[in-house]
Amino acid sequence: MRDILSEILHRIKTAKQQTVETVATGQSIDDFAKYQRIVGEIMGLERALLIIDTILTENDEEDL
Repeated sequence: MRDILSEILHRIKTAKQQTVETVATGQSIDDFAKYQRIVGEIMGLERALLIIDTILTENDEEDL
């Protein structure tokens, strides 16, 4: 099994990609409110990736 951080990153990236594909294909998007929710989910996943990257970058800089 991968280390926990790699697994978290993999799952977030996979969820984001699946959600982006949903928007791109328009599947299961019945109205604008649902579209907004899905786009918000994408933004939240992207923010999670950014937070993790920031933390990792800070840790790398502290090691120098």
